[in-house]
Amino acid sequence: DRVQEISNTIDTKYGIGSVTKQFTAMLIMQLVEEKRIKLQDTIGKYLPYLSKEKANQITIHQLLSHTSGISHYNGLPAIGVSMKEFGNTNYTPEALVKLIDRTRLVSTPGTEYNYSSLGYDLLGAILEDVSGKSFAALLNEKIVHPLKLKNTGFGTNAYVSKELAKGYSYREVYGWDWWFSEHGGKTTEAPFRDQSTAYAAGGMHSTVKDLFIWSEAVKSHQLLSPCLLYTSPSPRDRTR
Repeated sequence: DRVQEISNTIDTKYGIGSVTKQFTAMLIMQLVEEKRIKLQDTIGKYLPYLSKEKANQITIHQLLSHTSGISHYNGLPAIGVSMKEFGNTNYTPEALVKLIDRTRLVSTPGTEYNYSSLGYDLLGAILEDVSGKSFAALLNEKIVHPLKLKNTGFGTNAYVSKELAKGYSYREVYGWDWWFSEHGGKTTEAPFRDQSTAYAAGGMHSTVKDLFIWSEAVKSHQLLSPCLLYTSPSPRDRTR
């Protein structure tokens, strides 16, 4: 934090962005192991308010593997929603799903790989529907508490603002501005982004210590049976 002159330490909590997707995928697979969902289920089973185009074609496995045809964030401007507007809006999970439903598919589900954070937001909503708990609560119950992670979770806007390392961007400057710059550039604090838009695709925080514990737990099958950690549906399921 440059303003408060707070230095980073080994225990400083950072927003981990899309590393969140690992945790979301684990929560989905834990529900698969508990036989509460199936990878080949179409997502309309859990999100019945989706349009038929997405509800009846896209499977949970396709969301996990980025083969659903759901666009990344670049699909939002195409429906008239700027990234600034998106990042400054607070969405309920259902409202976020309905926004994603308005975006156009970039490919036929099951045919192409297209990285999609919006697809992982749909997985977050499915997790909440099946468990009856918030993404944050489910994360704590199934991963954070069992592994005794001290600095990992999904926090509120207030928590993120107060407890996490500040994000900054650096821009080189030239000409007259260079003389008034800091080391040849200007540093500005990263813009605010509502946690409800980062959600299950990128809203978590952690530390290097906790991520090491997480990595070791995944590799040693502490959270999921080995047969499920490396599983994939049959070819028939992948094309459903």
